[in-house]
Amino acid sequence: MSDSERNFKVLGVDLAAQADKTALCTIKISNGIPEIEDHQKPADDKTLLDAFGDPLVRRIGIDSPFGWPVGFVSALHDYRSFHRWPLNNPDVYPERITSASEYLDLKYRATDLHVWHLGRKPLSVAVDSLGAVAIRNASLLSRATAKKGLRVDRSGRSGCFVEVYPAVALKLWKLVHTGYKGSEDKHKSAREKIIKKMIKGLDLPTDWLGSFREDCINSDDTLDGLVSAIIALMVELDRRQPGQDPLVQPIPRGMEDLAKMEGWIALPERDFPEGHPPKKSSLERLKARLQELP
Repeated sequence: MSDSERNFKVLGVDLAAQADKTALCTIKISNGIPEIEDHQKPADDKTLLDAFGDPLVRRIGIDSPFGWPVGFVSALHDYRSFHRWPLNNPDVYPERITSASEYLDLKYRATDLHVWHLGRKPLSVAVDSLGAVAIRNASLLSRATAKKGLRVDRSGRSGCFVEVYPAVALKLWKLVHTGYKGSEDKHKSAREKIIKKMIKGLDLPTDWLGSFREDCINSDDTLDGLVSAIIALMVELDRRQPGQDPLVQPIPRGMEDLAKMEGWIALPERDFPEGHPPKKSSLERLKARLQELP
């Protein structure tokens, strides 16, 4: 393996509709050791695209939907072209959480419903303000392909980009995952607890974040950028070490085609997978996986 493959970077982006609420975190891996190389907030489109184009960047985790529900897109097309809106759309997703009267199959993607099964109701990219973030992300991914030559696979199974959801990752790592967003002291205290337990789980020195620690405590956007980068690193390690116990949950069988159209959220493996004995969390296994890099 070449030096460029041993020494690489992953990015985490907590994307917002506007630059001033967007945070970028860069983690550099040198001989199996992770370090925070850079972090920026605000982060405008040029800053993000320049970072995406860094030749050492292997994986980019973005906290934003990568697409829209296929049922919603189909409904818009039919309404525009044929002046009709579907009364219901019962066959889009198998094993869905749905009620035809609420149009949930139009509001939520397959990956959103999967997250809902895990106990967290997501926002809808179709009808909530999250759509503005997704529009910016779609523009960024399009320009990353056109100007930087980067390949986009919305499912995250290949290409550089992967969709992430930091709050759900924190939940799966059994860390504080609610009440940490905001500027009040109680929110900062929650973020400080997250950072302390996350670093302990990673088995890294308490001063690993350096001055970046205070930035994460002071800004939930910055903390989510860090978590996004860690998930991107897990996805990259799973790609490089396919025979290992995965750090990230696979796409459920039968959902692969939908994932390519709508996007799919990369979620860390659960600490206690159903039907299996307890094992270390993906967070606790990350350091050992880094040390296994050739």
